[in-house]
Amino acid sequence: MNRTIFGGFVYLLVIAAMLAFDITGLLNMTLYRDALKSDRLVIGILFGVLLISCLYFRWNRKNDRFSTSYFVLMGYIYIISLFNSLFSPIDKIDYLTMAMPLMMFISSRASTLKVNSRFQRLCFILSFVLLFYYYYSSKTLVTQTDVMDYYHNNSSYYLLYLLPLLLCNPKDIVKWGSIFLVAVVVFTSTKRGGSIAFLFSILVYLYTRYIIQADKRNRLIERLAVFVLIVFASYIVYSFLGSSIDVLMDRIGDNNDQGERGRLTIYQTVLMMISSSAPEKILFGHGWNQVIVDNPIGLSAHNDFLECIYDFGFIGFFLLIYFFYQLIRYSIRLVKANSSYGPPMAVASAILCVNSMVSHILIYPAFAIIFAMFFGYVSGMDTLNKLK
Repeated sequence: MNRTIFGGFVYLLVIAAMLAFDITGLLNMTLYRDALKSDRLVIGILFGVLLISCLYFRWNRKNDRFSTSYFVLMGYIYIISLFNSLFSPIDKIDYLTMAMPLMMFISSRASTLKVNSRFQRLCFILSFVLLFYYYYSSKTLVTQTDVMDYYHNNSSYYLLYLLPLLLCNPKDIVKWGSIFLVAVVVFTSTKRGGSIAFLFSILVYLYTRYIIQADKRNRLIERLAVFVLIVFASYIVYSFLGSSIDVLMDRIGDNNDQGERGRLTIYQTVLMMISSSAPEKILFGHGWNQVIVDNPIGLSAHNDFLECIYDFGFIGFFLLIYFFYQLIRYSIRLVKANSSYGPPMAVASAILCVNSMVSHILIYPAFAIIFAMFFGYVSGMDTLNKLK
């Protein structure tokens, strides 16, 4: 069998297993089941498929600093979490889920040698369509139960995090159609962090794609066209969403975020937990997702940087900062090189930076695996282009 065809089949299995994992997580979150705890069978299947994929595709190319920084960060997180689990037992299935982002990154990066890029981009579109369908199907069920809560709206992040993958498509209709649909999803969810991350990422995309990378001869025309498009799209989105925008603005202007479960209180509590930890725990951490276990409030840190310090120590925090440095540096290099992957990488950087400050991506495999696929794909395609 042709290796390219077989490679496409293996890649399709990876996409299908990842979709099952994320759809299960989305439904769990939206329908008030155990959030981000997918069915054990689905996790087992995804782990097996990723393992086969890693063994088949293999990592056999020179690494760039960005890829190395991500590999070292996720590898350290997994190793230190395994070590800490000897003293603070975790659910056995978590041993598999913690490894998935790293395995997805390896598989996605290496697969670019053996899988047609058009086929990969088609898989990204199909993934988005399916998640979009399940997102609104589950929201309809929630609406019918008359349950009013913002928790289920966290599932909108699945669609937001897929946006950088969709922006890699060369067709403008796919890019702008994806931006419009994600805007509808994010704003109707009334998530403050998601809305800020989306708006900031779109500004970054417009700046990198239509100002920095614009052809000098057509730069003025492109800027005018983008301005008209933004005004028109803003009017359409506002008209379509109506009350959802009003609710979002009320939430942004809400000053009641300082209570017992407000972010400021959470941050202060986590900082106290860090300062009162033993020296070896400050250095190496307490283990994966331990803030929510040890926090008297019963919540996670709501900040990937604080979470990283408590869970993985200052060594993990240093590796996280180094990864962000390499991520931004890599994005700038791609944009300046006029690479088509520069603006999508800049969008991913913007989303990751904003949501890491007000929420979590690092410790949630269902979210982290989407970024892992994107980082692996862009890094692999960039390396492949250099080899041509």
